[in-house]
Amino acid sequence: MAAKRDLEALRKDYAENPQTSAALTRIISSYVGALNDDSKLPVLKQAVEGAPQELANVIPNARRVLEQKEDLNNTLQQTRALVQ
Repeated sequence: MAAKRDLEALRKDYAENPQTSAALTRIISSYVGALNDDSKLPVLKQAVEGAPQELANVIPNARRVLEQKEDLNNTLQQTRALVQ
């Protein structure tokens, strides 16, 4: 999953700070869960809000990512219907 890979790339920036690194681990887990099941968005929100501000500021808005994912799926379905 691209979102997980992108978040994992942040590890190098926060590896030296154990608190921030642990928060990032929680956020990545919650983020992946929320993208697979939007009922888990509150857990992700809590993880981001509990993270150090410097980390919380770079985490993409998962609700927006889900909206974009849905828009892409709709566009693909429309395109498939036109091709058939």
